Amino acid sequence: MDVKERYVKLQKKYGLPSYDDMVRDFDIDLIGKDENVMREVQKKMFDKIDFFARTLEALVQPDSTYANMKEASSLNVSEQQLAKRLFAELMHIARAFTINSLEYNEEEFARFISSLNDKWQKIKPELKVILVSLKEAWKKQKDIEEDKGYFG
Repeated sequence: MDVKERYVKLQKKYGLPSYDDMVRDFDIDLIGKDENVMREVQKKMFDKIDFFARTLEALVQPDSTYANMKEASSLNVSEQQLAKRLFAELMHIARAFTINSLEYNEEEFARFISSLNDKWQKIKPELKVILVSLKEAWKKQKDIEEDKGYFG
């Protein structure tokens, strides 16, 4: 049985998000055929959450790389506050992943996956606001102010 068939079976059993939505957002189609689908879906979701948490962390507490300093200094006050809030939300989710991964319970994993997918759908548009702003920062030729550090 391939990953899609196994996932769809679990989807029906636990009311998980659609396979296509999970492929689009979390690349679950890359899960190997012999792997535990629930664990692997959770890992894929964690990888995405962790990636964006690290991206936001570099804004909330930038190290001294040129890229981090330029991007952090390009955010306005409202974007800074949004970045902090989203970072906290993503870190809360990441820690929940860590706790959830201590013991495998298929039913708990299913509830967690569904809940996280709902949260992720709400976070994505807000995250995009920050990411678009970061992209736009690279069009500007403004120098980084020497005294501009983190905004935390």
